[in-house]
Amino acid sequence: SLKVLKSALYTYIGKHLENSEDVDKLKEEAANLY
Repeated sequence: SLKVLKSALYTYIGKHLENSEDVDKLKEEAANLY
């Protein structure tokens, strides 16, 4: 589903970001998808 694809995308991007604040923001956005 679209939500799964977005979640996977956020996870992929999060793994490649060094800025922990950006990762936290992505996690919050990913959580909001559900």
